[in-house]
Amino acid sequence: MALVPDLVRQSIVSPGTSTTWVDETVYGGANPLRNQVAVYFTSYKMDENQVASAMTVTTFDPKTATEFVATSTVDGWYRSYFVIVNDWLVGTVYNRYDLVWSPTLNAFYQYINASPTSGNLVTNPVYFSLVVDPTSVLNVGTALEPQNIVYQVIDKVVSYATSVCYLKAAAKHAKESCSGASCGCDSKIGRLFHRIRDLFANLALNEAQGLYVQGEKNARLAEKWCDDCGCLTE
Repeated sequence: MALVPDLVRQSIVSPGTSTTWVDETVYGGANPLRNQVAVYFTSYKMDENQVASAMTVTTFDPKTATEFVATSTVDGWYRSYFVIVNDWLVGTVYNRYDLVWSPTLNAFYQYINASPTSGNLVTNPVYFSLVVDPTSVLNVGTALEPQNIVYQVIDKVVSYATSVCYLKAAAKHAKESCSGASCGCDSKIGRLFHRIRDLFANLALNEAQGLYVQGEKNARLAEKWCDDCGCLTE
């Protein structure tokens, strides 16, 4: 498969409850057509210890979906998986751990036999096993990794809530502390405003530099300071 998966984050829905992803992969030409493959998407919230919690993903059809929506209720580190799997073909030789999509059964299957073969139906338990979530058997970077698929592992640091808090804190700081001769930098809102501003900038840098654990830590600190200033509850 010559496809290069290209899933792009499009938007974060106000008030930061979900993230929309769009499939911009180039299908056709020298690559398989879109109707010759199936896709799968899943997303997880990661904590600073790399423990993953599954996010809710809006139901989609693997054969036709071009857009995916996942919950993202708090700022911080998210890891998403996007997989492109070829349709099962009777003449294709499959190797152990390969993944296929069955157009007749509308489901993913993994080839489990140690001997490469072709022509075996996915319903034959000697050769195939049903897979509900193909990302669960990716086994990235190991000998168990399927070799007949392409996929993306996408790490992002979401900073939507922090950005809203920063803008509200800036307005509050300007209104309450900067109307007179003093800038009010030593006031509570002044101190919080500068901290939140710095963290908002740090979150963008954390993502750009691939510092996802640090981004998660900064998001939790920003959450605390936003709670202290009350900017997200007004």
